[in-house]
Amino acid sequence: MVAVGTEAATGVGSILVSLDGLNWSPGNAGTTNSLYAVACGQDGGGMALFVAVGAAGTILASQDGTNWVARDGGAWGNLVSATCGKGKVSQFIAVGTQESMARTPQAGAAE
Repeated sequence: MVAVGTEAATGVGSILVSLDGLNWSPGNAGTTNSLYAVACGQDGGGMALFVAVGAAGTILASQDGTNWVARDGGAWGNLVSATCGKGKVSQFIAVGTQESMARTPQAGAAE
């Protein structure tokens, strides 16, 4: 399981990961931007793929929920919601403020 948010004391984006829903450990977000949503799907090889979105068009991708890589989705506004379509290869779509939208033509490769 993966949860995202913003640390109240610092305002920095935060990612937490849990195998059982009881014990949580921090992930390495690699961003200082606030994070608002996370979705889970599959990459082209059938492996789990998490996508987190947040402030200023932030898009992060991870296969394990712990180590995250920034992706460029071309969005400039805050991305506040993310979802994953089902299929042989997942497609992720994120929407946000200022008519911002980002999607992946292939799993994990933000357009």
